[in-house]
Amino acid sequence: MHGGNTPNGVMAASKEELKGMAKPIAVGPDQALTAVLHLAVGQLVYSTEKVNGLSEDELFHQAYHPASETFTMVPHHWLALQRMCMADLAKFAKMCADADINERGQLLAEQQTAVVAQVLERVVGSLDLTREQREQLGPAIRRELTAMPTTPDVEGVPT
Repeated sequence: MHGGNTPNGVMAASKEELKGMAKPIAVGPDQALTAVLHLAVGQLVYSTEKVNGLSEDELFHQAYHPASETFTMVPHHWLALQRMCMADLAKFAKMCADADINERGQLLAEQQTAVVAQVLERVVGSLDLTREQREQLGPAIRRELTAMPTTPDVEGVPT
């Protein structure tokens, strides 16, 4: 017998699921807030796609309230979710702004770029390149460094 939907089977399955959810991942506050912000953007995009798929007649429906014997118009569950996602995204964006995450990330990226550029200049200086090749190298390196992503992925955390 496999347990299935019995109380013991459900409890065993829940405990097994929690093992996967409880894996610690080392991240800093900046990475954690950025990951939450990016996840909130994805949720808003998803719910907005669902809302866009609704007809105008589907956006709201009547709900009966027996206690007051009245009807009210309530939003479709996708529309309600979209509104919650918008509120969450605004909250997380403000948290990131208050923590100066964007500015610190930009400063870190600039510092890392400067270090890499110094290393590359030393390597290039040790090569026997023509004057023309050296002149072309600087702009090419800057172009490639600028194209690199500035936020590293953390294993298991969307960025």
